[in-house]
Amino acid sequence: KRFSQGYNFLFGYIYIRERSQINNFNDLTQYLNTMQWQDSDQPHHRIVTAGTYELPFGKNKHFLASTPRVVDAVIGGWQITGQFSYTSGSYPRFGNYIVTGNPCQNVPSGDYFNPAAFSNTPANTYVLRTNPMQYSCVVGPSFQDLDATLQKNFHVTERVQAQLKMTAYNATNKLNLESPDTNLNGGARFGQSLYQGA
Repeated sequence: KRFSQGYNFLFGYIYIRERSQINNFNDLTQYLNTMQWQDSDQPHHRIVTAGTYELPFGKNKHFLASTPRVVDAVIGGWQITGQFSYTSGSYPRFGNYIVTGNPCQNVPSGDYFNPAAFSNTPANTYVLRTNPMQYSCVVGPSFQDLDATLQKNFHVTERVQAQLKMTAYNATNKLNLESPDTNLNGGARFGQSLYQGA
């Protein structure tokens, strides 16, 4: 919506579904140069919204339009601007493991998949990779961010204006986590997301 009646609003949505051909699923496909389709590990959904709203108080506004100049200097000229972005989780990729059962079942609290479904290949033994690089049901944490600005516009003269602006980045103070740890040798961190994302 274009700016009118004291406000505007923007909304954007992107749906991403990528696939690419690879030949490095395991040693055999790489040696034979056998190409196969692989889903992207990137998030599927991205949403961005933004808007501006002028508070309807003060000179030339809907409320208190004829208020004295001194009062208008306090209550008039306020404006709120916000931007919200959301990105769904990415798809963690796994190394060459032995997988028994469904990694998406019996998921412990705080984990993103069932660590018990994975085990290392035997030591000093070559095992051809058969487990998928990623699972459609294993999705990492989403990203959410709200940036907001409150500003006050002062009309010093007809041509001269001043502005007081206060901006809060990540206004909700949300901790956005990185993808869960898929290193089976990482101990208790395997299957969890413990660190802040970039």
